[in-house]
Amino acid sequence: MSAASRHDDGGANAPPPPLPEELHEAVLRNTAFRRVLHTDRRVPGAHTQLVAMCVRDDTGTEAHARTAQYFLVKDGRGTLELARRATARDVAERDRCVLQRASDDDGGGGGGDVLVRVTHSVPVQPGSAWLVEPGTYHNVRAEPRRGAPPLRLLTVYYPPHHPDTRVDTTHEAARARERAAATSR
Repeated sequence: MSAASRHDDGGANAPPPPLPEELHEAVLRNTAFRRVLHTDRRVPGAHTQLVAMCVRDDTGTEAHARTAQYFLVKDGRGTLELARRATARDVAERDRCVLQRASDDDGGGGGGDVLVRVTHSVPVQPGSAWLVEPGTYHNVRAEPRRGAPPLRLLTVYYPPHHPDTRVDTTHEAARARERAAATSR
C-alpha cells in the first residue's frame, strides 16, 4: 500500500510501529544523516514520527514552531546546545557569548535565518535523553575528536515533521533540499 493511500484512510491500515529491539538496531545500522523510520497516524490528533539520525558534525541550530522533539542517544558522544534569539545587547557583547545562525522553521526550512545566543551546552552520551519543546532553538554536535564514532540518535517528533520514508543521506543534502523548498515558496 502506498504512503498516500495510508493517509487517505486516516492511517487505519498503517503498519504497526517497530518493536523496541528493531528500533535499537535500525538506529545503530543507520548511516544516513536523517531517516524516517515510522510515522504513526492511527490515533487522530496524536501523530508521532520516529527518525534515526547519524550525526557526524552537527544537526544545525533550528527551532520548530509547532513540533516537539524527544532525543535519545544510542551511540557516540557529543554536546546538546540550547539557545534563544539574540538581542542587540548580545550582539554588542559578542566577545562574551556564543552567537550562531539558526534556522527558524517548521517543516521545510522556509522560516529564514536568525541570530541566536547559546544559553546551555550539555555533554551527551549513550542513554542521554531530552525533550525540546516547540519554539526552542537547539543543536546537537557530535564529538569533534578525529576517529570518534558518529552520534546516533533516535528522535521522536510530535507532530510529524518530515514526509514518510524521507532519507537525507548527509547533512549537506538535507540543507540543500530545505533551501530549495524555501525558495520555491
